[in-house]
Amino acid sequence: MRILIPMLDFGASGGYRVLAELGNRWHAAGVDCAFVVPWFAGDARFPVSAPVLYVDSRGRTRSRDTRDLSGIRRVVLAQLALTRGIRRLVEPSDVVFSNHFLTTIAAFGSEKRGAAHVRLMQAEEAEYYPGGSLKARMFRALVRRADERAPYVIVNSPEFLVGDERRIGVLPPGIDLTLFHPDEPAARPLTIGTVGRSEPWKGTHRVLQSVRQASLPGEYVLSVADFGAELAEFGDLPIRTTTPRSDAELADWYRSVDFVVVGGSGQPGAYHYPCLEALATGATLVTPWYRPADAANAWLVEEPEPAQLAAAIDAALAHPEERASKRAAGLAAVKDLDWDHLAASAMEMIRRAAEH
Repeated sequence: MRILIPMLDFGASGGYRVLAELGNRWHAAGVDCAFVVPWFAGDARFPVSAPVLYVDSRGRTRSRDTRDLSGIRRVVLAQLALTRGIRRLVEPSDVVFSNHFLTTIAAFGSEKRGAAHVRLMQAEEAEYYPGGSLKARMFRALVRRADERAPYVIVNSPEFLVGDERRIGVLPPGIDLTLFHPDEPAARPLTIGTVGRSEPWKGTHRVLQSVRQASLPGEYVLSVADFGAELAEFGDLPIRTTTPRSDAELADWYRSVDFVVVGGSGQPGAYHYPCLEALATGATLVTPWYRPADAANAWLVEEPEPAQLAAAIDAALAHPEERASKRAAGLAAVKDLDWDHLAASAMEMIRRAAEH
């Protein structure tokens, strides 16, 4: 059995990390697997050790040739390369393991060639394209097509498992606990951290507004792990930005903060990497309900509104003993989410699908 893992690019989001980590661990365990990417793919934000097959717009394997492509042209060429590349590469007994709705569509028809097609559904992707624009309507239609036609689906949260017999199991996102671990608390001003993103539903502005409203001591730092956040209107806050360029740097950032505040509003109950990483590094977590956060290990808010987030920050500051107990519970909550364990679990589900 060979596993082909199509990817639109080597990006920086959590979905790319999941595929990179699974492929790397399968490869290390002796599984025949390879990433399939367009010939113009950029540098890997999450390093990969498994083979990489670069395919051109005719589906032929070739050497990498990075190009300055953007917008719809980049998407169309990537989709064309993956669709034709998978058709050329796939053989009977192969498995195509897709996650994004576009890579899932590119893999359609693999089963007609004797291969199995398993989709890892890591989010309700239609929520990423709100509104009535032509682009939003088109992408939502493509998401529905991917959701309706993928033969086998692994979901990343129990909430997504019900209602469809094609959904064969749950695979939460993992974490490298050799990188994301706590250190002894350092002497420093109170440091409130948040992961800064440009997407409105990620809630960066709500977090910054909550810091304005919280009853913080006279000296504190607001540390932003900056992945495109727009911070111009918050010049009154003591903001310190950093742009982590690897998981090691990101883990260092988490250990440099005392609190992590999450303001996201989409897909409640799903796993959310900032929550997972904050708990693994021992930070005090303030968040709406995203797994693996719960009332035992975090300060939860019903809605990610600035007033509720600010009140939760204040409550956590007022109860240091409860912060310590939640920290211990958070470290316990992530111990079974290491990548080796999850890669083995995913492989078992893939084997069942391939043998069906």
